[in-house]
Amino acid sequence: MSQTLALFVDAYRDLNARKLFWITLILSGVVMAGFAMVGVGPAGVSILHWEIPRPPFSLSPLSFYRFLFTQAMIGFWLAWAQIILALVSTCGIFPDFIVGGSIDLFLSKPIGRLRLFLTKYFAALLFVALQVTVFSIGAFLVFGIRAHSWEPRLFLAIPIILAVFSYLFGFCVLVGVVTRSSMTAVLVTMLFWFLLWGLQRAETVTLAIELEHTQRADRADAELRALDQRAKSASGATTSPASGPSVWQQLNPLRSTLRSTQGRDQLLEQRTSARAQANSVGWWHRLLYNFRSVLPKTTETANLLDRELLSPEDEVAVMHPPGQRRRARLQGEDNPAEELVATLRTRSLGWIVGTSLAFEAVCLTLAAWLFCRRDY
Repeated sequence: MSQTLALFVDAYRDLNARKLFWITLILSGVVMAGFAMVGVGPAGVSILHWEIPRPPFSLSPLSFYRFLFTQAMIGFWLAWAQIILALVSTCGIFPDFIVGGSIDLFLSKPIGRLRLFLTKYFAALLFVALQVTVFSIGAFLVFGIRAHSWEPRLFLAIPIILAVFSYLFGFCVLVGVVTRSSMTAVLVTMLFWFLLWGLQRAETVTLAIELEHTQRADRADAELRALDQRAKSASGATTSPASGPSVWQQLNPLRSTLRSTQGRDQLLEQRTSARAQANSVGWWHRLLYNFRSVLPKTTETANLLDRELLSPEDEVAVMHPPGQRRRARLQGEDNPAEELVATLRTRSLGWIVGTSLAFEAVCLTLAAWLFCRRDY
């Protein structure tokens, strides 16, 4: 146990000597200070002493403040910028350890290679966990003082961001052990991260298009049923037995039948086209979904905090403001935002986090096997 603790401390000191830990903390403090200038009150959102107009979203000031926090502080700084800095600072742990010859000193002692590998790996995770913890404490204080709302759920950012980093770092460790190059490891990991983001965006867009065409087909079905009901009611109407129908009374049902037939043909064509497009786009969506099922879900994992801080109604209000929804209803257009948000929120933690951790476990297993089997 004492040997493991000594290895752990040595690995952390090596990371701390790179100075990026303190640089990241200083940058986090600057970002937090900038966000602390934004406050919320009964009248809306303000920056220092200047009031800003209410946003075009149907959000309360507190919900809008949460939205700014999740998008700017979590979505941009923690989930992107800070992870990039963390990858840059930790990508050289294994390549430098292998190439630099420092591994010879450790292997000359009675220390298992697997324990040495895991110690280095968890030291990097601790390096990032400390940064996110300090940031979360500052965010909790700023949120409580400026928004007058103490949110313990903000500390969920620690396991969430640590999980996102671990997905990427596990892949980075595998590349670093194989190539023995820090630069190659970080560049390939960045490309892999960009690929994951592109696949996530493509899968979400195809899902939204599929839902939109499905809604159009369902609406055409509803109009067809209403049209059939009106035609049935009209055909059941009887004329007065005292006097026969006039010429105009005889022509009106013919005109109504003709208009009904034309409208029915158009609705049938719209329904067929919408179903065909939904099936075509749905095939691509299912392909992307199945392909992503075996890959890490960095974006969905980071968005888990949005589930806690924002309600589904708030997410829909941001994605599709009320003015656009009213115009869409007046123009007879569909709004798949509600169903899209509901579908994304129903995705389980097992699919988001479980499969991502499984991918990370595979990468670490391969990296540990190469690390333990290779001759140095």
